[in-house]
Amino acid sequence: MRATGVLQAADAPLGGWMARFTGTYVNKVDRKGRVSVPAPFRATLEALGTPVVNVKPTPDRQALDGVTEAYMDEVQRRLDAMDLYSPEREALEIREFSETQQLQMDPEGRIILPRHMLEMAGITESVAFMGMGSRFQIWEPEALKAHQQARLAASRDLTLARAGANGPGIQGGAA
Repeated sequence: MRATGVLQAADAPLGGWMARFTGTYVNKVDRKGRVSVPAPFRATLEALGTPVVNVKPTPDRQALDGVTEAYMDEVQRRLDAMDLYSPEREALEIREFSETQQLQMDPEGRIILPRHMLEMAGITESVAFMGMGSRFQIWEPEALKAHQQARLAASRDLTLARAGANGPGIQGGAA
């Protein structure tokens, strides 16, 4: 594993690199909403060939999701499998696309988070970036601590299903 959050794996597509967002980083946010994207996250975005970050509210509206174009493509692919005019599809399209902002990184690796998103997430002076594999989240740092503690406590008895196993992918009990 490299420090950049990019993993070499034999089972990666074509035996290449699998880019993942990992780690937690706290950075200052200025009055204009500018914040530096953590260097490991910038390296992951670079490995994925995109200088654009799509930022949108999380479904519970406590934080922001940072996702790549490939992630958005996968969301679109899944939505396209649904009935075009179903209320469920429309609700998901609104949630996934209508509030998403495409943010371009400047040469220093900063993005400008829109004021309404900062306010929604309760972010003022500092912002916490939390890697989540194929995406990352942006939180108010103290809110993230509480969220992580609650989720880690809830995960104590969870294990991941082994590759090729049937089922939902998460099981209770020890591995």
